[in-house]
Amino acid sequence: MPARLVPALSQNMRRALRDGKLAEAASILVDLKDEAPLALETGALELELLVRSRRGEDAELLARRLVERFPGSGHVRYWCGRAAYLRRRYSEAEACFRESGRLAPHVMHELWLGKTLTQLQRFDDAEALLVRVVEQRPSARADPAWLHELRGDTARALAVVEAHLADHPDDARVQDQRARLRARSMEPGQLVAEVEELAELGEQVSESVLAEYIEGLLREGRGAEVRTVVHERAPALSARGARSLAWKTYKLQAYDLAFELFAAAFAAGVSDDKQLSAFESAARKSGRVADLIAIYEQAAPQRPPLYGRIRKLKASVR
Repeated sequence: MPARLVPALSQNMRRALRDGKLAEAASILVDLKDEAPLALETGALELELLVRSRRGEDAELLARRLVERFPGSGHVRYWCGRAAYLRRRYSEAEACFRESGRLAPHVMHELWLGKTLTQLQRFDDAEALLVRVVEQRPSARADPAWLHELRGDTARALAVVEAHLADHPDDARVQDQRARLRARSMEPGQLVAEVEELAELGEQVSESVLAEYIEGLLREGRGAEVRTVVHERAPALSARGARSLAWKTYKLQAYDLAFELFAAAFAAGVSDDKQLSAFESAARKSGRVADLIAIYEQAAPQRPPLYGRIRKLKASVR
């Protein structure tokens, strides 16, 4: 392949990634790696593809290799930060985004640093960054809403979401956040009554509202009803919905339900150390360690780090 086609391949791959055409990007990467396997651009594009494909472990391994080979690349550091963020390793992500900002200042580096600081609950620092980002990039207006939500300021989060949706009414992710915030702003009894009224009409609420409804029932001591609702909805839950419900039930000490829901979300969270630790805790507290070992043993050939967790679980029940 003529060397002059390498820039065209890179451009086509960037376009495919931007448009969310991951299979097309993967196909282009094959040609790009054949022609320029050691190029910085090739490695960075492969790392971006892994992150966008949510292949966290593979992204992390490639990120380390690229940083060793290209320590002065701000672009590589940025995608290393994205890889660490995907793995919920927020302290590592912060270091990467700060270094990428030093090497190659860019609004996206500040945006993701702001997101990371939000996850680390360093809210004042995060807000200062995100305010500056929104001034340069109005489309990022929804990002401070998550910060306000984590702070517990539901009213302010909802106001930010409504302002964003006024300009971007088709943003499904933010629509989902608005539904969750509206549900959270209701009195627990009001939300439960509204959801039950919809159920009588044969209508189901979204997964985000369902999580708030489940919390309301548990706080009212209606555990038996929660179990019925979860068992009815569980087969149709997305991995994200199952994970959200798992954390809700875990924090409210409904460990048997948390175990079932973490199990439903296991494939999507197999690389999430925090989620796996909660899964194991729920298993111990609900008497399901043997079942968890069986789940891990089935997945371990594709995810070898699980063998260490299996050994610890077996030792804990001897």
